[in-house]
Amino acid sequence: DLILRMRLKPGQSILDVGCGVGATIRQMADMGLGPLHGIDSDSDYIATARDLCIRTGRGADAKFTRGDALRLPF
Repeated sequence: DLILRMRLKPGQSILDVGCGVGATIRQMADMGLGPLHGIDSDSDYIATARDLCIRTGRGADAKFTRGDALRLPF
């Protein structure tokens, strides 16, 4: 519901800060949104997010970065 309420459009760059294992990124990919990028401080979460995108075939083009939300590397 929150994704729909944001009125995002395909082609908009989306950054999910605190992406965890990438569930929201995969949902957005299913909706045709992106490009998508997730950032989280936990390297295990980032590895899992990448793996789940590959295994499910959802969000395969999503990028995930380990980083600090207070010091974004962008």
